[in-house]
Amino acid sequence: MKESLKKISERIPYSLGRIIAKVPMHYRLGNEYKVYSKKIEMEDSRLRQEQLKQLNKLVEHAYYCIPFYRKFYDSVKFKPFTIKSFSHVQKIPIVTKKDLQKYSLSDRSNKSFALKESNTGGTTGQPLNFYLEKTAYAREWAHMHAIWARLGYVYTDEKITVRGKNIGSSYYRYNFNQNEFMINAYSPLRENIDTLYALVKGHNIKWIHGYPSSVFSFLHELESIDIVVFKTLINKVQGVFLGSEYPALHYRDYIEKHCGLRTISWYGHSEMAVLAAERDPGTGVYFPFHSYGYAEAVRNCDRYGLVATSLFNYATPLIRYETGDYIDPFFTADNLLESFRIKEGRNSDNVVDSNGRNIALTGLIFGRHHKAFEHAEHIQVKQLDPGKIEILITSQQDKVNWAELFDFTNASFEVVYTRIKSPIKTKLGKIPLLLRS
Repeated sequence: MKESLKKISERIPYSLGRIIAKVPMHYRLGNEYKVYSKKIEMEDSRLRQEQLKQLNKLVEHAYYCIPFYRKFYDSVKFKPFTIKSFSHVQKIPIVTKKDLQKYSLSDRSNKSFALKESNTGGTTGQPLNFYLEKTAYAREWAHMHAIWARLGYVYTDEKITVRGKNIGSSYYRYNFNQNEFMINAYSPLRENIDTLYALVKGHNIKWIHGYPSSVFSFLHELESIDIVVFKTLINKVQGVFLGSEYPALHYRDYIEKHCGLRTISWYGHSEMAVLAAERDPGTGVYFPFHSYGYAEAVRNCDRYGLVATSLFNYATPLIRYETGDYIDPFFTADNLLESFRIKEGRNSDNVVDSNGRNIALTGLIFGRHHKAFEHAEHIQVKQLDPGKIEILITSQQDKVNWAELFDFTNASFEVVYTRIKSPIKTKLGKIPLLLRS
């Protein structure tokens, strides 16, 4: 039922959809939406005890009902036991994506608990399929709405969503399920400026939601094409929700400082084992929801990896799952993970220097405060050979010595600079930092 609603939500016209959009979320997603909403408000100490109870139940279920876990735990001589404290959790073996990929989905799952099959995006070339549990959407949206509420959002508010949606010949399409107008990423803004103006003038648009790179591109292009429509929109909008990408500083600075819009971002992943959000919008410090999953910072040599457990997914359990993300953690007095900054993502973009070392682009491009950002809309990187990279700069300025605006001091790279008129996008409409062949 809930999955069917998701499929038809984009086909219902606004005249009817705006009425359905007022139906409380717990009627649409089930009573579990209300249950999770209440859990979010619980005290941390109580939620921590709930986590221990869920961990005990999940580990026992995995061992006795999921062939993969029985074989995996037996192979490392681990037997389920009563988990009385979080120090006991560390005795449970960590599982990696590679471990899981050795087994079929059926051997990793109990389909009787499943809502639908899903998968990771596979940006790294290692997609993983799994089942979402029947209450997954209730869990997800209760927490997402709680995040957005930190800026003042309520579910009946209208928003514009700017992601990678291809909706054919229309410039936008209404989706009652999130009460949103989805902008067509493949439809030229200049040719649809009157349509956008009518949308903005005719509706009470309070929020913008999308990939940071896409929101930046949308607003920046709108400002350059029609300042009246741009000002009309930002004067209505109360804030921006930045998801699915790390919000690069120059994107966020433009949205917050130039446009004067508040933003909030969060960390999540397709596996739905951990969700963490900014408590102080704009800080880049993410606090995991204890009502969503169990998150840990596990030391690996000189860095900390983010490990997560999907406490409520009995369909395809992920127990102490290595997310592949590296973080700068902040701990509680009990040495539990309280919050973190992203240090290096699972799909982190790296290039190889002339010494054969992997260099993270986050630091190379965003950590050096290049003056080029004052003249460029987007910067993307392509690895030509080990030790040689091409910097592709989206800019309307053609008489610029780009080499003087980048500081690659002590970086072992030969650098080639190329100006392009528009950024190179993925099929989903994202603007990747690293361009892969």
